[in-house]
Amino acid sequence: MIHGCEFYEYLRPGGRPEISDWISRQDSESAAEFLAVLTTLRKMPVEQWAMPHFKPLGRELFEIRCRTSTRQIRIFGIFKSASQIFIMLLPAIKKRSHLRKEQDLAQRRAAEILNDASRYKRFALMEEL
Repeated sequence: MIHGCEFYEYLRPGGRPEISDWISRQDSESAAEFLAVLTTLRKMPVEQWAMPHFKPLGRELFEIRCRTSTRQIRIFGIFKSASQIFIMLLPAIKKRSHLRKEQDLAQRRAAEILNDASRYKRFALMEEL
């Protein structure tokens, strides 16, 4: 059941999917926890997305948040089409930094894709396959 938001992911130059590739390199706990958070958010109206799994980072940039037993995962993204599409731009692991460098890269990617639909594709959750 979709409540109004679909997930998409950034495609790097050459067409490689940023988030799918990142998930494939994670340990099983991190991958499972992140996918569980996406599944939870997908079942909720966007207006109900909130901490601990979602946080606005300003007017246009947002982060999906996930905590495992060993680390904190952040996925930076933007909404497109009046909150009907959330485009995941960049994964990051929170350490002691404030993730400023990653946020800046996510902002650049957001600007890049606003007028180029070939730079992102739909992200399929396991429940959709």
